[in-house]
Amino acid sequence: MFFYAEMAERKKAMNKILKRRMMMLLMIFTFLGAILIPTKKTLAADGASVKITMSTDDINDDGTGVTEVDETLNRGNRFLEGLCRFVGIAVSVISALFFLISLPSHQADMRNQMIVAFFVGIIIIFIPEIVHAIAGK
Repeated sequence: MFFYAEMAERKKAMNKILKRRMMMLLMIFTFLGAILIPTKKTLAADGASVKITMSTDDINDDGTGVTEVDETLNRGNRFLEGLCRFVGIAVSVISALFFLISLPSHQADMRNQMIVAFFVGIIIIFIPEIVHAIAGK
């Protein structure tokens, strides 16, 4: 009988954790959607119907030809590049801090892990440049 009560408590605890994670994911995607979706002023300021006409002169080689879409994609790219740099800097700083903490102690494995984490953080910082170099942009 005790086993089933313990299992029920574990299930309730897991449900709470899952609900929290779902809410965090919902908030993250809502935030990203607010950044990446173009605002109403770029679509139609007065609510009138908008007629879009394009010619081959309007299309440039590095974009879609629609300025609203290009602006949205550029805004999303800048956000992701900034996020990569922020995460890389955070990983590098935290790993350097933990490396310095592990110096006086006899924890060689922690020192080695923090050295690797520091260099991984440096790589994460330069991921946007690496991607641009591979893509040729």
